[in-house]
Amino acid sequence: MFVFDTIATYAQGRIVDINTGKPIKAAVIQTRYSCWEDCEVKSAAANEAGFFRLGWVGCHGPNGSRSNRPLLIRAVGYQTISTEVIEIGGGSYLHIELLALPKQH
Repeated sequence: MFVFDTIATYAQGRIVDINTGKPIKAAVIQTRYSCWEDCEVKSAAANEAGFFRLGWVGCHGPNGSRSNRPLLIRAVGYQTISTEVIEIGGGSYLHIELLALPKQH
């Protein structure tokens, strides 16, 4: 018997500056997921246009939720985001806006 998980296949999207709307190249998005007993991490980096794609992201989140996975989004010079409230489904598209950190003099 095979079970195909239609909830979690992949997540893709774009990461941009919240104030300018410009893409954030090389921003990193990371998620943790579980399948059966193991917990794994998947990462992707945004390309020149700010787009990223995380391949198959597991059966469920590490806390058992079938749709939500923890996400960590980082980029040099921007505020880091860590959340578990993003619903990842069959072909999720995530539009992520990051806030630039204040420039230090």
